[in-house]
Amino acid sequence: MPNRIIYMDAVEGGRVEERLKEEGAMVKAGDVILRLSNPLLNIGIMQSEADLAYQENELRNTRISMEQERLRLKQERIGLNKDRLVKQRRYEQYSRLITYCRRRLSTCQRGV
Repeated sequence: MPNRIIYMDAVEGGRVEERLKEEGAMVKAGDVILRLSNPLLNIGIMQSEADLAYQENELRNTRISMEQERLRLKQERIGLNKDRLVKQRRYEQYSRLITYCRRRLSTCQRGV
């Protein structure tokens, strides 16, 4: 005769696939007494795993897009900086040329 009888209820229902301990057998905490299967629960888990994989893929694609945009902006910044340097050099050259021409013009006018 058992010391104590405990009635259990499963959190999730299902079909008994295997009974590992017979009714009235002595068991201790942690012993597996039977195995249940729940096809609907399994489908739900598979759907959740598929949703997770989809979301991970979306996150990966978003990160790739962000990196591509970062590189595009970096390339654009480099191009703009190059254009600025070219125009700054051109401006400095023209400024020196104007200064030179003004001096020459001034020298020519004094000599006339």
